[in-house]
Amino acid sequence: MQYSAASPFLARARAPTAVLAVTSAGPASAHVKWFSRDADCAIPPLSPLQVISSADFLLLGAISLMVMAAAALLDSRLSRTGSRALAFADTLDERSTAWLPRLLRFGLATFFCTAVLYFGAAPVFLTPELHALRPWVPMLQLGIAVTLMWRPSAWLGAVGIFVLYGSAMATYGWFHLLDYPVFLAAAAFVAIDSLGRARYNELALAVLRVGAGITLMWAGAEKWLYPWWSDEVLNHQLRGARGEFSSAFFMAAAGWVEFCAAYALVFGRLGAQLSAWVLLVPFLAAIPLFGALDAIGHAPIVVVLVMLGLTRTRLPAAMQGAADRASALRRGATCTLAGLAAVGVYWGLQALAYRRFDTIEPGLTAVAALLALPLLMWCLPRLSRSTYRHPAPWYRTAP
Repeated sequence: MQYSAASPFLARARAPTAVLAVTSAGPASAHVKWFSRDADCAIPPLSPLQVISSADFLLLGAISLMVMAAAALLDSRLSRTGSRALAFADTLDERSTAWLPRLLRFGLATFFCTAVLYFGAAPVFLTPELHALRPWVPMLQLGIAVTLMWRPSAWLGAVGIFVLYGSAMATYGWFHLLDYPVFLAAAAFVAIDSLGRARYNELALAVLRVGAGITLMWAGAEKWLYPWWSDEVLNHQLRGARGEFSSAFFMAAAGWVEFCAAYALVFGRLGAQLSAWVLLVPFLAAIPLFGALDAIGHAPIVVVLVMLGLTRTRLPAAMQGAADRASALRRGATCTLAGLAAVGVYWGLQALAYRRFDTIEPGLTAVAALLALPLLMWCLPRLSRSTYRHPAPWYRTAP
């Protein structure tokens, strides 16, 4: 299927309607590799120039900038000292923090046991498309499940998860495994909680939030660069959600919705918690459509999103929300710049992973680099300075 640079004017005029539609359907197909026969990381994606020259992509990016700026401003007002929303979030955090490590450990243990039973003679490393024709994989997964049942031994389970991730990377390549840093973040949380005996869980929660955010932002960028991967799903399971919009337009909108929600998951105050629940809804709604395979495959990130929805962000103050209209607008602009940078980074890493240097077009490489340049020159230095002045409270220990 060919993807034009622009869709019909009618579709663009109804962009807000599309955004509402993909809010419920877009992230549900985050790992379309599990269901699409066209998904192959070795095939070159759309070039950065093709993506950013699309009228749909630019229009939806402008809408995303305004929505994220408004969301940042609303987030700052809801997060003011003394607000009912802030008091409720604090209470929720205080009541849930102590038992969340058990939720993650038991959730992962259930996931690995279920995966062994469901996939049987055709085991997988971590997700349904990562087939592992090795007899030791199910045995290791059961061993991980057993060690996760108790905090003192849970660090061994974390090591086992790292081994599975590394083995999958050795089999399928490092670029393919960039889809799943949430497994590394979950394993890191388990290890920090186990070895530190809950004394450093502030840091563990921060690592978990960043890992989940990167995972979902990467999935959003994937929708922009490999829109045809979702054709089969959009024409069957999600045909009703797509409506009259073209597949190309729908995937551009889905990418922006998922990327922005994941961005807010990391760079927000109360919005960071709300974004977790927003992202959780489509994952759960997808289960009746895609069945047991989807339920098992997405179980770890569902557990992680529940944890992040119950807890306040532990990231530095400089990464949380906005203080006024000007800073809210900067937040929206930063999110849009991050989306553009993700296009360049994704294309560049795919080229680095699967193509020889002499076959990579210098012009496209320059475009990819230029997309990331504004973010590197403007946003990251400001964030680094603010983070240095207002560090995260990771030094605090549990009572």
